[in-house]
Formats: sequence, structure tokens, C-alpha cells
Amino acid sequence: MATIDTTNLNVNRFGLTEVFHRGPANVDIVFVHGLNGHPEHTWTSENLKIFWPHQLLPSILDGEKPRILVYGYDVDIRSFTDRVGRDKIHNHAEHLVAELAANRRIQKATERPIIFVAHSLGGLVVKRALIYSSEIRGSKTDHLRSIFVSTYGILFLGTPHKGADITKWGSRLEGICNAMIPGRILDTCRDLIDALKMNNETLQNIDRQFIHIMSRFHVFFFHEGKPTKIGSALQFIVDEDSASPTVQDVERACIQADHLHMCKFDNDKAPGFVLVVEGIQRYSEQAPGFIMGRWEAEKRERGLRREADITETSTFYPEIDSVKRTLQINSQNQWPCNSKEAAPASLQWMQAKGLECLQCLTSNYREDKDRNEPRVPGTCEWFLNHPTFLSWSQRDTARLLWVSADPGCGKSVLSRSLVDEGILSSGIERSSVCYFFFKDDDDSRRSGAQALCAILHQLFVQKPMLLRHARSSYDKNGSHLRTMFRELWDVLMECASDPEAGEIICVLDALDECNVLAREDLITQLCCFYSAQNRRKTKLKFLATSRAYYDIERVFYNSIDDMSTIRLKGEYESEKISIEIDLVINHQVPLISKGRHFPLNPEVQNVLMKHLTKVPNRTYLWLHLVFDVIRKSLDSTATRLERLINTLPLTVEVAYEKILARINGSELAKQARRLLHIMVAAVRPLTLQEMSIALAIDENLERGESCQSYHDLDLESEEEFHERVRNICGLFVTIADSKIYLIHQTAKEFLVSKNILPTSTDSVSPNPKIWKHSLDSIESNLALVKICVSYLLLDELNRQIAENKDLRNNILSHKFLDYAANHWMAIHFCNQYWMCVILNPTDVRDGFKYGGNGESRGMRRILLVFIPPQNPPT
Repeated sequence: MATIDTTNLNVNRFGLTEVFHRGPANVDIVFVHGLNGHPEHTWTSENLKIFWPHQLLPSILDGEKPRILVYGYDVDIRSFTDRVGRDKIHNHAEHLVAELAANRRIQKATERPIIFVAHSLGGLVVKRALIYSSEIRGSKTDHLRSIFVSTYGILFLGTPHKGADITKWGSRLEGICNAMIPGRILDTCRDLIDALKMNNETLQNIDRQFIHIMSRFHVFFFHEGKPTKIGSALQFIVDEDSASPTVQDVERACIQADHLHMCKFDNDKAPGFVLVVEGIQRYSEQAPGFIMGRWEAEKRERGLRREADITETSTFYPEIDSVKRTLQINSQNQWPCNSKEAAPASLQWMQAKGLECLQCLTSNYREDKDRNEPRVPGTCEWFLNHPTFLSWSQRDTARLLWVSADPGCGKSVLSRSLVDEGILSSGIERSSVCYFFFKDDDDSRRSGAQALCAILHQLFVQKPMLLRHARSSYDKNGSHLRTMFRELWDVLMECASDPEAGEIICVLDALDECNVLAREDLITQLCCFYSAQNRRKTKLKFLATSRAYYDIERVFYNSIDDMSTIRLKGEYESEKISIEIDLVINHQVPLISKGRHFPLNPEVQNVLMKHLTKVPNRTYLWLHLVFDVIRKSLDSTATRLERLINTLPLTVEVAYEKILARINGSELAKQARRLLHIMVAAVRPLTLQEMSIALAIDENLERGESCQSYHDLDLESEEEFHERVRNICGLFVTIADSKIYLIHQTAKEFLVSKNILPTSTDSVSPNPKIWKHSLDSIESNLALVKICVSYLLLDELNRQIAENKDLRNNILSHKFLDYAANHWMAIHFCNQYWMCVILNPTDVRDGFKYGGNGESRGMRRILLVFIPPQNPPT
């Protein structure tokens, strides 16, 4: 095999280096080294000094017209530890995405396919880079998302993937460190390696996040076939189970070399060379057509998203006039004397661009807060009179308070009361109180960036002159600022440091329902801020509520020395909370009685209150469910009500079972199951009109009936469907602002199975426990992807595509189009095999011909994004 001379090749230690490019390229192949690696030496054989990405690979891939690059970065053991690594590994990933995107943009090759080849822990950097790129939405940074869209394949050489056991992560990392780092250097970071065995979760979280997008790529796992010599011992650095886990539709192979040498090849006879190069070659052949189809779908999705953004944000600007008036008044008064900025320019910016910035940050955070009930007078006193809260509230310095409590104990009601009743202001001057309520049932409400947008929007409405601190970030990023967590955090820090800001109090409710990676970033920034000396220069306070999860507690405890003074454990206040629940019972029973068709007399009310106050381990959620049972009961005499009382559920889970057990008949039970499958899979709450269409399609598919056009769907009016939903599921779902929600986050946890394999749901068992963990998440996503694809194949939509009409102009008339087009492939299509089950692959490739004349080529292009050209699995 001919080799290329490397005499004139100069590989940069850091960043990207192009090591081969000849003429127009069809694919970019990017090599990423691992711990203590080097962009050239990692891939260079020790005997003959063959740098194979440059000297061997180009001649084999000549027909595929590749451009080959290597990436170098400063990486050491601290990049993969919890306290430092969460930021550092993310920084490496961000830099890789940014530099590769910039390089390709200069080359005018943003849509060119990408194949990554990663060794050891470099694979984790690639994973994190693709996770980061996949989460980007917005016209200003589309070039960064292009890395995710363009990536076709990844070859992982000795990368540790499995992280179910934290101690195993630590052991694997220690083995990699022993193999890759000289002993004298290794001794200096021994404490960090020891720490890995106890508390490292950074790698686990990357692993969990990557699972959701892995099926989008062609993946090839390689594991080492020989042990590595470390001192006088031989050991496998990353075992086969971790480096090559068995995953459906993922290739795996062994390279008969140790961990250090599995990525170094002298010639085409070297162990593993043919396997690796054949994989690169095959991916290079397949990628161009596949990625072209994916980009067509991406452009369509971006167009729909822009239209939806315009529609969504056009109704959320009521505060603009107030801010305008404040800025006009300030323009007539003296500019703050402590400002170093030029007054006229800054005021002009705030009166023009600043208002655009304010609009960009807006959302319906107020509606999200008001979904929670206000507190009953006399409740929440366990918190309001607690010495820890009083100390936190009365101090005028930066302070963090974390309030933890078990599910259903009224955390969100407490948060709403703190905001609505003005309880948080501690001084004569009114504090700026800002808030965000996380919610697991809506992707937009699980975002750390969205939380910061809401906080900044409220802060700027209350203190408009602080808008000037967003100038630099908004000028640089435009409307995409709302998706950039780090930029938004920096803006908040600048605002908090302004002497005119005064006291700023931020309430974050249900932090445990925030997206895992976003929560890590948010907690890390909070810990960094409250651990730093500069917190004393601000009056920025955070109050966060969550369940008492260990991973949240661990990060707080590890990062803040005086943790014991900022934690208020609501789970230890059960006795006080129980007393307050008695107040709610005494307050609500008379009101419920008056609202019944047959009101309860005072004697019966007393019997009911006495019974409810005796139930042990009560929660607010349990009480809410029980009240609904009583409210809807027709029993009104003492004897009849006593019978009802004796059958009341004693726990939330029993209450859930009781609600769903009230569904009469197997047909209604099937309808309820279909509706709940859709709800637990949906990435955001569906509107009544969206759910009506989705359920109609699902019912037609179940009966084997046609779903070719709107005329085939037996659609009800919104009012009729509203009543139908309540009749099917009762209290288990709530409807607010024409959107359908589960009653509580615990309802989803109650329904969704924790089993890996799907469960059978052919019939509804008479077993009263049938509803607990009865919905399999894979089956739920499968149901929703069937619904979305069937909708996108409707004649009315495909006729417009065939006529080259822009569907964005009709997004409001096609009620389910926004959800189906934006989410079916990015979220619910988690396995390529599913599409082969759902639809006939031959029909897919023939274009789902409308009327036999091939008019549905637009839909065919969308579907082919997730249908590989090879035969489907059998």
C-alpha cells in the first residue's frame, strides 16, 4: 500500500488540522484523541512512525473524496471529574463544535456529512459535542446545530460507554489514567482518581443523554483484544462490556491490540486496520445521499419552527408599554452617575434593541405559576416561621436556600404563595422577585435557559434600566440569546452586580423536574457563584424547591462549605405539614359541601372531617384526589357517607388506581390507555384540538381503517372532545387553557413502567393494580410516532407539498402539523427499526405515491431521513 510523505505536514497541537484534502470533498472525517493524547501521536505507530489518517487512509478512500481532519485539545484527568469536569468536558465539546462549524462554514460545506473517529475518552467529548449541538435551536446559531444534523457515523475505539455503576466508572478511569499518564504526573492527581470511585456522575450523565440521540447515527464500537502492560501487571483498560455494549443496530468488533495501540496502524496488515477503515469507507459511501435528505427535513422543520415562534411570542408583550414609559422618563432625567457608559447611546439602544431583547426573553411563565392552587390561610407556616427561612430572608447579602420535600407535600403551592403574597421582600425597599416553575410534562419548561429567560424578563420589567447589561450579549447573538444558558447567566451576574439592582430574589420551583444536563449546569453555576467571594458584592438570592434527590444534594454539599445553613428539609417537617393539612380539611369540606348537588349537613361534615384527619401519612396531593371523590359522590346521609369514607384511598397510588378504576367498560378503558400513552410520550402538553386529531388517528389505526385524509377522521368539536376527555379519564387529567395535563408529575411516574422490555396491553386486566407501571415508554413513543407519520401522510398536506406550497402559511389551519413535523423524528423516532415495523419500507422508498403518480416525493424525502438505504432488520 502506498503511503503519503509527512515531511511538510505540520499538525497543530490544539484545534483542527486538515491532514488531507484533494479537490471537492464529499465527506469530512474527524479524528478526536483521548486523555493525555495528541492529534498526531495518538494516531501514529511507534515502530514505523506511520501517521495513518494522513499516510494510509487517503489512498483507500480516494473514490469517496474525503477531507480528513484531526482535532487536538488540552485534556487531563480533571476533564472527567465531577467538580471541575462538568464545565471542562462541556467546554471541550463546545469548542469542538464551534471550531468545526467555523471551519466548514469557511469551506462553504456546512451540509457536508461528518464521520467521527474517537479514541478512548475522546469518544465522550464527541458524545457531549453532539448532545450540545442537538439542543441548539435558533437562526443565529444554526451553524452550530449543523454538526448534529450532518453527522452520519461515529467509530468509538476503546471508549467507555456503560456507566450503570459509579464505582466502575472510577475503576475504568483509573485504568485509563494508569495507561495514558506517566507515573510521576499520575501521582499528583491521585486524590482526584480516588474521588472518581466515590462520586463521579459526569460520564454517566453523558451516557444517559446520548442514548436519546444515538439512533440518529451509524455507530461502530471497537474494544481492545489484548491487555495493557502497567508496571509489571497486564490488565484490560476498558473491558468489552463497556467499550462494545450490545445495542440493537450498532456494530461491534474486537481489535487485537491493547488500549494504547488499538488506534495505531503500521500498514493494512495491522490488527484492526481493515475493520476500522472498511467502516469509515462504508459510512463515507452512504453518507452523502442520506445527509442530503436529512438537511431537507431540517430546513423544513426550521421553517415551521420560525412560524410557530412568531405565533407564540406575538401575544406575550403586555409589559412593553410600561418599560417604554420608564425608559422615556429616565431619558429625561440624569443618567446614573455611577455608570461608565455613554448615556445617549445606551438609552437609544434600550429604547430600540433593548425592547426587542425583552420580547425575545418572554414566555408564559405567569400561566405556569398559576396552574398551582393558592394556599389556604394558615398553611405553609411550617416554612414561613422556620428559623432557616427567616435567617435567609432577613439577611441582605447573597444567599441560597434549598427547600426539599417529598412529592405531594405542597412545594409548588408554597412557591406560588411566596411570589404572589410579597412575602420575600426583606427591607423597606421592595425586592425584585422573579420566578420559574419547572415542569416535566413540557420540554420548554425543563430548560435551564428558559428559566433564566423568564427571570431576566421579569427583572427587566421591574428594573428596566438593567436592560443595558444585556446589550453585548444581544448584539452578538440576537434572538438566539434565549437558548444560550451561559450567556444568559452572565447577563444575570452583571445585573446582580449593578448597585442599582438592589435585592434580587429568584424562585426556582421543582428543580428536580429540570432536564438533567440543564440542571447540572444550573446547579454548578449556583454553587460557583455562592462559593465565590464576589457573592458578597451582590444581593442576589435564590430559593429552589425540589424533591430530596441524592444527586442534587451531593452537588450542593460538595460545592458549598456552609451547606448545613442553606438546606431546609421539608421531609423532616411531616408532623407540622400534617397539622396544616388538617386546616385545609376544615376549610375545604364546607366549601365542597356547598358545591355538591346534595349539600352535606353540619353533622355529616364533622364526621367527614374527623375521619380525614385521622388518616396517617397524608399529603396535599392525596387530599386533592380524595376531595374529588367526595365532591362527585351522590351520597349525603351519614350512613352512606360513612360507607364511602371507609372506601377512601389511603395513599396517592391507591387514589390513582381508584380514579382509573372508575372507567366503565373495556372500550372506555382502551380509549383511556390510548390517550394516556400519547400524554406520557408527548414532549409538551397537547391542545384539545391536537389530542383530538391524534386520538382519532390512533383509533383508526387500531381498527385498521383509512387515515388518508381529514375526512377519514371522525373529529369532534373542541367542546365535545373536552367532555369526552373528562368522561374517559376523570380527575386523572386536567384541562387548562385548552391544553391537557396529567394531574401531577407523580401520575406519570405511576403509569410508566420501569421495565426494559415492553409489556403486553392487548386487554385491560380486572386486576385493580393494572394501571400502575402499565404503560411502556417504548410503546408510548411508538404509538405517537405512528400517529405523527400518519398525519404527515394525509392527502391534504402531501398535495400541498406536491404543489410546492409552503405549509407554514397554513400551520394554524393544520392543527397537529406543528407537533407532528417538529417532534416525530427528533424525539419519538428513537430506533430505526420502528419505522420498518410501522410502514412497508418498499412503499417508503417509492414515495407513498399519492394517486399512483408519485406526487408525495416531499414526504418521501422526510421519511428517508430515518430509513437507511439497506434492508430493514428482520
